[in-house]
Amino acid sequence: MYTPEEQRTHRQALVAALRSGQYQQAIGVLMADNGRFCCLGVGCEISQLGKWTMTDDDSWFYVTQHNRELSKLPKEVREYYGFATAYGEYGNNAEAMLTRDNDERCMSFDQIADVIESEPSGLLTLEAAAWR
Repeated sequence: MYTPEEQRTHRQALVAALRSGQYQQAIGVLMADNGRFCCLGVGCEISQLGKWTMTDDDSWFYVTQHNRELSKLPKEVREYYGFATAYGEYGNNAEAMLTRDNDERCMSFDQIADVIESEPSGLLTLEAAAWR
């Protein structure tokens, strides 16, 4: 388990990675076969808590000790950042989530970094949010 301070440091690293220009954006999956990532895939990549594994149908999964995910954050990665949910839901609107910001709203990584940095209500676990 990570302290709220460690989780905040991890989120700051994610925000920096999203703004770095190093990652190209993908839609619908954590990592696409062309080496592009969704915002949550960047989080998996920089966390180094697992590894990428390609399946027989050319889909990339992020595999951690206890999870194998194609399009949402594994539990270990959620805990690393202090995110409350696997899709990065936030706010009072059921439609507000990091995956929708990336996939449906076509927000840039810079814009998504702004959302994460603002720590909107509901994005973080109660423990991580209390440490603001």
